[in-house]
Amino acid sequence: MSAELEHKLERIPVIKHVVRFGKSIKLPYSEGLTLYHLTELYFSGIVSGDISYRAGAIAFSFFMSLFPFALFILNLIYYIPLEGFEADFMTFVEENVPPNTYEAIANIIKDIMGTSHNSLLSTGILLAILLMSNGMNAILSGFQSSMHITIKRTFFRQYALAIAISLVFAIILIITVAAIVIFEILIQSLTRHGLLTDDVWLLQVSRYIFLILMVLTTTSLLFKFAAKETKRAAFFSYGSIFTTVLFIITSYLFGIYVVRFAQYNELYGSIGTLLVF
Repeated sequence: MSAELEHKLERIPVIKHVVRFGKSIKLPYSEGLTLYHLTELYFSGIVSGDISYRAGAIAFSFFMSLFPFALFILNLIYYIPLEGFEADFMTFVEENVPPNTYEAIANIIKDIMGTSHNSLLSTGILLAILLMSNGMNAILSGFQSSMHITIKRTFFRQYALAIAISLVFAIILIITVAAIVIFEILIQSLTRHGLLTDDVWLLQVSRYIFLILMVLTTTSLLFKFAAKETKRAAFFSYGSIFTTVLFIITSYLFGIYVVRFAQYNELYGSIGTLLVF
């Protein structure tokens, strides 16, 4: 750990108490690692890892895969034999997309779901997996360039792994969305039959639980299989849990920023929706 950084933090009145508190918390099953050392290790890796360049490359690849994957999902919904599934899916989209974006995409989504094309099922999923694999490959390259990783994969092995993880991610996403919608239908059915009196809080809590589990599972999957040296590690690690917590916090803060400060629609019109995504 950086003794110089610790010395600087100890000179700041409030921060030094936070540092000492973090050092006093020893994480179980971590060979004496403290909360402070985990935090320092995590953020020092972000600072020294050329994070802006890699994040830009990864975000572009995943953004490009968003549209064909959305086409695949929307065409697949047409064949799901559940009454009211489309309406519940639209409600799910409205409540989970970034603020001020639902109005811009609602008609497009309804049009695609109303005119399903079989050819888009195969084309959309293949193109989405290919583009998603590029983003996943960029993530794996970031893991491979870590100073703690000594066993490297060849390009073809890494890209094959990126495709496999992308497929698993797509399956996890589909399962999560389906589970949320089906659970909401179940709760509404129980409410209509008088078995539940107030379903609002249960729906909200269950939705967040499903989404948090999805983020934690996908993050843990990356931490475990991104590098050869981490295969024997536990599936759920402190790194994946810490990343999940930060993801939740940053997503919440970004939502506040978009609603209260970033007037994308006023500045850019309908194209502002893309900036929010």
